[in-house]
Amino acid sequence: MKNSERILVIGGGPAGASAAYFLAKAGMSVTLWDKAFFPREKTCGDAVSAKAFYTLFRMGIKEGDVFPEHQSISDIALFDWNGEKRNLLLPPNLFGNSFQVIPRKNLDHTLLQKAKEAGAEVVEGRPVQEILPTSHGFRAIHSKGEETFRILIGADGIHSQVASSVFGRKREKASKSFAMRAYIRDVHLSFPHSYYFIYQRNIFPGYAWIFPLPGGRANVGFGFPCGLEAKGEFQPFTFWNSLLENPILRSELQGGIWESEPKGHYIPMRVGRGPLYLDRAFLCGDAAGLVDPITGDGIDLALESGALVAEDIIRAFRSNRADLSLGEYYQEVCEKNIRMELRRKEGMKYYFFRKQIFGFLFGKRSERYDTDLSKIILGNFKIIDLMKLFVGRIFQTANSDSD
Repeated sequence: MKNSERILVIGGGPAGASAAYFLAKAGMSVTLWDKAFFPREKTCGDAVSAKAFYTLFRMGIKEGDVFPEHQSISDIALFDWNGEKRNLLLPPNLFGNSFQVIPRKNLDHTLLQKAKEAGAEVVEGRPVQEILPTSHGFRAIHSKGEETFRILIGADGIHSQVASSVFGRKREKASKSFAMRAYIRDVHLSFPHSYYFIYQRNIFPGYAWIFPLPGGRANVGFGFPCGLEAKGEFQPFTFWNSLLENPILRSELQGGIWESEPKGHYIPMRVGRGPLYLDRAFLCGDAAGLVDPITGDGIDLALESGALVAEDIIRAFRSNRADLSLGEYYQEVCEKNIRMELRRKEGMKYYFFRKQIFGFLFGKRSERYDTDLSKIILGNFKIIDLMKLFVGRIFQTANSDSD
């Protein structure tokens, strides 16, 4: 039997689908609106971390083969700006799930179907024109009329209408990164089970990528801090053309056929300190700025935060103290388990992701050194990892000088 309190989720990506799925499974009356019709294209690198499968597992998705198109990934093929290549291992999660490449067109559609199967009402092709708070919830106005809801969940991305209309939030350009990607087919990659990370000085701390897909397809792209664009150092489409002249990309993509023009999008890259809950409204996923500031990965955090929002609402209504306790659990857990870690990475990126330091780190190699470098590239590093890197590099330099 469904709870009579109506809940509206705006946004049908991983965060919104996750929230709708868990709410519907618990018998809550939840409706999800998205402006698009699914399956739809979504500009993204399509990389799905092993961590994402912790939430996917709870949604009944235990392996990547649930998705129509996916590629399992075992390591990173890292190419530094000196032209050197190294392989960095990607450990699976505790369930044995590996990293994946899953086109967002397939990922998001599958997750939305899961929410429907759980009992959520999903309305596609419905853009929201206006959101108006009321004394008992919200009025959501669309092209065919308006509806009222008790609780609102903003899972509507970096340009969140919920964040601006309800929370009064604006995101400065400096807190974003810009990324572009395009699909290519008929390529024969040297490392079809590796994420390609290609570092160039002119977009650092950003990077270019090749993320393999089955059947000779790949997702190719790059990302860089918006500050570089603002300084006029390069324009995205101009840089795209120059990027393809990179020797690694030129060699790996030789003979491939581009399926479309590259598409760009913005990624939130600064963790806010504002509330994630306000007067019966929640923010999750990109709308809440929950994206890894080092890798730009946000799919796992979108899934996790959507599930946490659902858990908060379910706990509040089951306690019969919904008006008093709603939002407390989500704000507290998200702050401790997600935001604090993202701020740590943000700080480490600010202090250590600099051209001089990475030029130093790219200098010498060993198996242990590459393992620690892998932690840095993926944002899984700690202070002790950085200390080991620098001490190891100093000893290598000293030994080289003594030879």
